[in-house]
Amino acid sequence: MCPAIHTTDLDARLVEGTRSALEPNVAVEMFSRALLIQPDCTCALVLRGNVYFNIQEYEYAFVDYDQAIQINRAGEAAAIAYNNRGTVHAVAHRLAPAIRDFGMAIDIAPTSFATAYHNRSIAGARTGDYSRSRADADKALVIAPYSVELLHQRAEIAIDTGDYDTAIDYYTRSLAVDATDAYGYNAYAYLHRGYANRSLGRQSDAAADFQRAIAIAPHLENEDLRRFMKSRERGSGCFWIVALVIFVFVVIATVQWCNSTIDGSV
Repeated sequence: MCPAIHTTDLDARLVEGTRSALEPNVAVEMFSRALLIQPDCTCALVLRGNVYFNIQEYEYAFVDYDQAIQINRAGEAAAIAYNNRGTVHAVAHRLAPAIRDFGMAIDIAPTSFATAYHNRSIAGARTGDYSRSRADADKALVIAPYSVELLHQRAEIAIDTGDYDTAIDYYTRSLAVDATDAYGYNAYAYLHRGYANRSLGRQSDAAADFQRAIAIAPHLENEDLRRFMKSRERGSGCFWIVALVIFVFVVIATVQWCNSTIDGSV
């Protein structure tokens, strides 16, 4: 394990590696140098694993996370290592071991590790276990109630289970939390809230949401949305035609009634 107080060289390598995260080769070299100084430094193993993960070198990432777990199975670093090893499993579609690893991370930090709950929720949904997926997402939101990612995850669970009103509520909450679209999720929130509104027969609300989504991200427009919007336009045109016909009919009927009344009075 990393000591509470690093040696100067070890500390320097960790700092340099962290600062070089955008340059993967440099970061890997710095963390590797740190491990030469102290081979059982779980911090360096997890950080190097993260670099490997980000450049999609998943096998190397798995080895680093696994080694960190073998060195220390308790504490914050272990929770992160379990969570990250679980993520590697999930990427490789090994959902059962992924769920186990996320569970180990949660056991270590049950009241503070929203990411592990979130990841287990995603994995649970992928296996079709929506009950556990929903419970994990709810627990994650207790820890991080303003997480846009978690709000979207909870909304997606609701969509998948046909609970469209709940989905609309969570997408609306997401839009309120991220009013400036800092995280880039708003277009998708509008799009999927639109689909939920359409499923509930709220065509006007759906059309408004689709228009907002396309205004933010034009690439989201597809043939399905174009057909829907055109049908709305045709429906709107038909409405006014019908309204005009009714209006003309009422005017004619009124005029005829007035004429008959006048004739009767004479």
